Formats: sequence, structure tokens, C-alpha cells
Amino acid sequence: SSLHEGYDEPETLCHAIGLICPMGADVRHDRSGVAEGLVLRHDHGSNYMSGDFQREIRFLGMTSSPAFVRQPEGNGVAERAIRTLKEQLLWVRHFATVEELRLALAAFAALYNANWLRERHGHKTPDQIRAEQRALETEAATGFKLAA
Repeated sequence: SSLHEGYDEPETLCHAIGLICPMGADVRHDRSGVAEGLVLRHDHGSNYMSGDFQREIRFLGMTSSPAFVRQPEGNGVAERAIRTLKEQLLWVRHFATVEELRLALAAFAALYNANWLRERHGHKTPDQIRAEQRALETEAATGFKLAA
């Protein structure tokens, strides 16, 4: 499904970047590289693998990252995260402006990361999981276990 009914994927992608970028609708014409550094994960569907779509993401500065074939759990995790966002925020509130939506999304992400327990990670919050990963990275880089 697309972000906006009636748009195909390249147009939807431009529309989404236009909502994020201050230049808005001008993104397609004069914002080459506006999404530089972003990696776009997608499946192997014909829309996402098409030449038009791949050219569009390169124009915007993104890197294409097709999911592994026969590895649907990556897509399932993303779809579940989007469903949670819809059920907990987008379907229960009305947003008068894009800025109001942006602020609500930032607050939701902070609340989710600090409080949402992830069963697959031993009932820890995303903030706890990231802190543990950073500690492991530090230990691996220095060879020393550091006290928190």
C-alpha cells in the first residue's frame, strides 16, 4: 500500500520526503540528494525493484536495501511497528497541522523507546536494549568492560 491513495511508489516517496523537508512540493525538482544517507528497506516486489523507483531513490540520495528473499520476518517487524503506531496514535488522534503530527510522532517515539517492553529481547525497553548494545560495542572496541 502507498502513503497516499492515487500515487505510485516513486511519487509517494517524493510526497513523503516533501512532507519531511522544509521545501515541501519542490523536492522533486530541486532537492537532489535531500535524503542523503537514508537506507530504504523494501521487498522484492516489482514496484520497488522497477527502474523508475530505483532511479527515484538514487536521485533523492537514498540507498536501496532489498530485504532478503524468503526472510519475511524483517517485513513483519516493520509492519507490526507501523500497526502499533496506527493503533496507539494515528487512528486515535486528529492532527491539524504537519507540525502537530511531527511533534506527536516524536513524543510517541520517546514514550515507546522508554516504556514499551519487547518480548523478543527479554521484556526490555528499546532504550535498555540500545544501552546494552552500546556497552557491548565499547567493550569490544576497548577490550575492557566499563562500569556504567
